Amino acid sequence: MKFKDINNMKIPGNYIIQKKTDDGSIIEQHVTLDGVTHQPPNSFTVYYRYYYGVYGFHEGYCSEDKIREMTEEEKAFDSKNQYWKLPQRFYQSMPD
Repeated sequence: MKFKDINNMKIPGNYIIQKKTDDGSIIEQHVTLDGVTHQPPNSFTVYYRYYYGVYGFHEGYCSEDKIREMTEEEKAFDSKNQYWKLPQRFYQSMPD
């Protein structure tokens, strides 16, 4: 699901970010959106600040066209803190 304006987003809120890799495939990551910024400042271009991580946190920014709402199944996993069942394809690593 794509969003038309920022009023549809719950911040903070959990969503799925989609990203295209160098080989053209799409990967996804469960994230928490925690802020909004405009780049460049005073423009109409909106970027959402997010973070993700289980063993350490990573932060980033993305445009709204890279964000999708979680499916009902993903929302159920999220509500039970079963993060390993959610998309985790960005840069995370297990502890040694």
